Amino acid sequence: MGAGIQPWDGKAMGERLKDLVVALPRTRFDLMDPPDDPGIYLHFLAHRDLPLLGPLSAGVYPLYVGSATSSLRERQARYAVTLKGVEAFELSDLYVALLPVDRTSSALFAEQELLAWLRPLLNGWGFGSKDQGARRSTQRCSAFDALFPGRTWAPSATAAQRASAALAVTSYLAGLDPEGPRWPPLRGRASWGGDPSRPRSSPRPDVHPGRGGRLRSST
Repeated sequence: MGAGIQPWDGKAMGERLKDLVVALPRTRFDLMDPPDDPGIYLHFLAHRDLPLLGPLSAGVYPLYVGSATSSLRERQARYAVTLKGVEAFELSDLYVALLPVDRTSSALFAEQELLAWLRPLLNGWGFGSKDQGARRSTQRCSAFDALFPGRTWAPSATAAQRASAALAVTSYLAGLDPEGPRWPPLRGRASWGGDPSRPRSSPRPDVHPGRGGRLRSST
């Protein structure tokens, strides 16, 4: 390598990304105003009547991480359509952290870094699947639809598929790194009661309107 040329330090960029992400505000899905820029996003759930999800239903860990290569606004609007009909939770139970970036390549890099770091439960589960239209009768039920039925276009799950999805959640929770990242709990529209991780008198944590920070390339 020639003198004076600085090598690409992907590890340092990844660590900087982690610092940015854990500090991002989380906004309720139906109240957010996403920018019309590429970027990454993290979805959290705040609905305490989903005991199968354990702490995930209190918003202490992201359920899904994705990227928008052209527009965060357009990408989030798609979820308002694709999640319509889910019975277990509403869009107002979802909270989103947004990180706009200045180029598509940055969004893709950030997404891969976060997926490797966080390994969210619902990535690869069909959470963001589109309506398959006339082909839906030939499609296999996704793990997401087995766990959270209600989307009218999604195939129905068999008892075996529902059991398999529930077992996968249990295994996922058991494998979470106890020393890994955690976010302050979100107050959902229902309560477990007696949750020791949430002080009763504390204000609603980590929920702010806004568009998050912006990750810019160093070049």
